[in-house]
Amino acid sequence: MVSSAKKILKPVLIAAGAIFLYAHFFKAGELPGKGEILPQLYREPGQVKCSMSPFEVKSGKLTYTIRPLYDYRLYGMIVSQHRSSSWWDYYHRVWKDTLNIKDIGVLWGSNLKNEVYKEMKFKSGSWTLYWYYPNAEVRSRFNETHGSNNHLLATDGAVIDAINKARTGDQVYFEGCLAEYSYPGWSRGTSVSRNDTGSGACEVVFVTKFEILKQANIFWRKIEFYCKTALIISFLLYIFIIVKYPLK
Repeated sequence: MVSSAKKILKPVLIAAGAIFLYAHFFKAGELPGKGEILPQLYREPGQVKCSMSPFEVKSGKLTYTIRPLYDYRLYGMIVSQHRSSSWWDYYHRVWKDTLNIKDIGVLWGSNLKNEVYKEMKFKSGSWTLYWYYPNAEVRSRFNETHGSNNHLLATDGAVIDAINKARTGDQVYFEGCLAEYSYPGWSRGTSVSRNDTGSGACEVVFVTKFEILKQANIFWRKIEFYCKTALIISFLLYIFIIVKYPLK
């Protein structure tokens, strides 16, 4: 019976692992087509001068000073993202920046209307959104002013949960303020224009509201979840059998 269980678990492990990897890397983060784009995402981001005074928030062991510059709201589609808590993120750990919980690269407007994003690749680093063009023709159709990388700051639990739940391909809305933030001995600024590029062109947003308007790839995300669950359970059962019955 133990031998039979091992024989059953091996193909389950292999199948669950293979399907999980395929769903995770190739399907769960696919960008939706133009026909699935909500009309709100063709709008420009809204930005109005802010009169709010600087205020303090706590994150981790530090107290940060937030200096609001503009009220800000944006409808966009996530094309890439990066969690600041990722194990390989060296800079956030060194700088003790726990307030910046996630970066999201988003597109809106003409870049969604002409579907140029379907011919491109996007990748997020610790602080930067990279986009890659396959050729000059695609580059000529991509509007760099209709895309941005957003460093999202938040302290409200519900807002943090919504931000963490969002994934590549999701269409989202968020609002808050473009802000500089700091703690004693360290500070970070923000872009206040969509027309700048390069270092310092990212928007730093203290988020007060975050909504996932439309999730992408729901079917494949479920497949990913179920296969991950099956993989973990079958792996633990397999290890248990090997330890419990080493000679069978």
